[in-house]
Amino acid sequence: MKTPTLDDLRRLLSPRDETCLTIVMSVLNDDADQARWEGLRSRAREALSALPKRESDALLDQLTLRLPKPPARGLTVFRSKSVHEQYQSDVPVKEGVWVSRRFQVRGLLESIRSNARFFLLDLTHNRVALFEGDHFGLAPRAVPDLPASFDVAVGVEHADRVVSLTSAGHTNTVWHGQGKLEATRHEDELKFVRAVADAIKVNLADESAPLLVSGAGKLPVMFKEHCSYAHLLPEIVHGSFANAQLGALHARSWPVVQSRLDARDKQLVDDYHNSVSGDKATDEVTTLGRAAVEGRIQTLLLAKDGHLFGKLDAKTGAVEVSNSAEQGDILDRLLEEVVTHGGNVHTLDAGQMPSRSSAAATLRW
Repeated sequence: MKTPTLDDLRRLLSPRDETCLTIVMSVLNDDADQARWEGLRSRAREALSALPKRESDALLDQLTLRLPKPPARGLTVFRSKSVHEQYQSDVPVKEGVWVSRRFQVRGLLESIRSNARFFLLDLTHNRVALFEGDHFGLAPRAVPDLPASFDVAVGVEHADRVVSLTSAGHTNTVWHGQGKLEATRHEDELKFVRAVADAIKVNLADESAPLLVSGAGKLPVMFKEHCSYAHLLPEIVHGSFANAQLGALHARSWPVVQSRLDARDKQLVDDYHNSVSGDKATDEVTTLGRAAVEGRIQTLLLAKDGHLFGKLDAKTGAVEVSNSAEQGDILDRLLEEVVTHGGNVHTLDAGQMPSRSSAAATLRW
């Protein structure tokens, strides 16, 4: 069971010449969950009834309920010939079953925003550790080639330059060369932070979640000077956390991230208003449709729980508005087109939207 990322969204929306089944279920963490799942599974079988029985059976085989741990508020199952994945959600979900040539992913976007994923790098001389977190907590993330400590990064060359002297029962590290002490130490620390920055750059190359740094002394500052990750936050969580519980580290780091996310939402709205005057923003649905399929949308803003029923032509972007939910949701199709073309999508509360429309966007051109 996984929490979704924007990269998951893009992968699930990649073109597929196969039947795609999406099941979304509310999780109440009670005895009725199993019965609710069986009901949705029955609806899925009915929705697949037009397929040959062997094909529908293949999609439904091994489609069993796996409840999230720790408990979540919803789960989404994606099933096709080549895909079998489940994602948990910590926000309320709208139950449903969808069968088409694409997966129904809009519900994941709400979960992504709620999870508000971020990375935390705890950096000291004695320990380097990367964590992945959200508003619930932190979990370690393995990073290949990430040096575990200062000594590991600088290796034997560093060891040859230091000597341990014991005096009165205490061990102190003394750096050789009276006049070169600071320069030598600085060189080794630069080597250390560059090794950390290189490993982070490679491992987070496809990520867009913010990265926050914690630690004591000057190492976090040095790392920030050499880190090229585009979403590095300017703040530093100062302190020594090597022996701290993850809960304590999360309690120090999450308020910083939350403040940044709130500021991001405000900036998105400000960017929209600033772009309107230059004809680089719109909330008019027919313009949004054309811009979406042409890949011209930079950032799409969608109102939570907003709907606009109808059709969006995938080739021309023509929009046909309808009063019937059976025609589909144009907002979902806008989301799919924007994500597929590498644009950004954010959901906002209706009162935060920059206009009365349920969709608005800034344009690339």
